[in-house]
Amino acid sequence: MPKVTGPLHSDHADGTVNKQLTYKKARRGGTVCKYSYPGSVKPFTPSASQLAVRARTGQIMKAWKALTTADKATWNAEATARNLQPINFFQQINFRRLAAGETLTNVYPPVEVQPLPSWITLAFTQ
Repeated sequence: MPKVTGPLHSDHADGTVNKQLTYKKARRGGTVCKYSYPGSVKPFTPSASQLAVRARTGQIMKAWKALTTADKATWNAEATARNLQPINFFQQINFRRLAAGETLTNVYPPVEVQPLPSWITLAFTQ
């Protein structure tokens, strides 16, 4: 059985040993991991869904920058009532619309025109 000396006897072990092991503090106690330095871990390749989210976010941010002052005022009024920042509220609504296959909307509330079902007829009388 090896005899352990050094940081493992401490409840607050923290640091690197011989550039091979790193002792870190964590919520559930101390952990030990392989030594690494910034940039030493291979960067990951983003998945297709991550790239789709990035594309949607870029499209929404370009639309926000292109809004007129009057259009931004409609978003500002509704966002303030919901205790949100206008740009975040704009992004939230439009991200859902893009994910559902709809187009971006520049004004709030978005204008939705739903056709009446064929079995409904309207009769106007005076």
